[in-house]
Amino acid sequence: QGVPLGDMKKATLDAILDPDDEFGIEDFNEPLPYHVHEAITLRRSLASSSVAKLQRMLDCAGMDGRVRYATQYHGARTGRDAGRLIQVQNYPRGEIGDRQGLTADILADAILTRNVDHIKEIWGDDIFSAIISSLRSCIVPEEGKVIVSGDFAAVEARNLLSMAGQHDRVDQMHAGLDVYSETASLIYKRPINRKLPGDHKEGQIGKNTFLSSGYGLGPVGFRARFAPKESIDLAMMAINAYRKEAAPLVPKFWYGLWQASVDAVWCDHAKTYDYIGIEFRKEGDFLTMRLPSGRKLWYHRPRKATSYTPQGDERPSWTFMSYQGKKFRRHLAWHGMITADCIQGSARDLMTEAMKRAEAAGLNTIFKVHDELVFEEYDRPDLVETVKQIMEDIDPWARERKFRVKAEVEKMKRYRK
Repeated sequence: QGVPLGDMKKATLDAILDPDDEFGIEDFNEPLPYHVHEAITLRRSLASSSVAKLQRMLDCAGMDGRVRYATQYHGARTGRDAGRLIQVQNYPRGEIGDRQGLTADILADAILTRNVDHIKEIWGDDIFSAIISSLRSCIVPEEGKVIVSGDFAAVEARNLLSMAGQHDRVDQMHAGLDVYSETASLIYKRPINRKLPGDHKEGQIGKNTFLSSGYGLGPVGFRARFAPKESIDLAMMAINAYRKEAAPLVPKFWYGLWQASVDAVWCDHAKTYDYIGIEFRKEGDFLTMRLPSGRKLWYHRPRKATSYTPQGDERPSWTFMSYQGKKFRRHLAWHGMITADCIQGSARDLMTEAMKRAEAAGLNTIFKVHDELVFEEYDRPDLVETVKQIMEDIDPWARERKFRVKAEVEKMKRYRK
């Protein structure tokens, strides 16, 4: 059709379909013909693995319409469940939130009519993106019941700040102050309110900085993941704003935790090394990290190793054996990984204890997604408040470290984010 494409990768198709992007193809500066635009749109949509999840749901559903065994207990190193079968943990967020006045229920009801013209009227021509955005809506409760979603809001950011002793930021989050706008203000050196249309872009940079920089992410990685069209200088400003102003105690926590782990591996004897109550010790073929809850994470066959600083200096490190995909191989540990394991493992412990309290109260947990518990119950006036109280009633070990958790609870007739 006279349109030269170097490849059919998603990034290439996104670039040529988005008129706001610069698409550097030589000898082709004309607008795309309609039929070419439609063909490329369909190719991009059909290439999405999310479309295949529809058939997967049907394949996995039993005669009663329920999918079972969709999570594997302790499937991740931190103790979190791993997704299986329909992989609810990997469902895309979708685009419903970007469309004013449209809700997940309205879109699902429109799709169920099978009236393509009606769907296009409320959504647009890209029917596949409408389907992908409605994947979560396929999960519904038994007739006469409702789904209740309880999500620990920003639990990893809160736990990390609490562990590091950055309690001023935790208190601000708990009080409802907009720490994302404040972080953006530190980056751009001017007042930012991300809820204002003119500050939305800067506010998003502030949010991404605050939520993603806690595990040692550097400016190159930040730019690649969150700001590919921005300069490396802006990425550097964002990382510095987090490490030096927004949460200066967090880097100290990284390196204190890391040094304790290195000391435990490099010690020729089974000796316990402690950093603010988090203990590392060699136990047989494993290095263990004892979390504040008392539960241990296990690293198989740790070995001494040497790594290098950004300046090229040698420093002691360690490696361990772990699965990556289907291969069991040796991995180099680093401070960001150890910190993430500690925080995510502690978040898992908070959620597991909340699930036990919910079970004791007679609530039926049907699945977990990251930091979210999903229940199926008969509706009653106090249901939302009951779930909220159960999730926010944290254990003594968490209170000792001044953890401040907040549960966002919602009742719905179809599962959604």
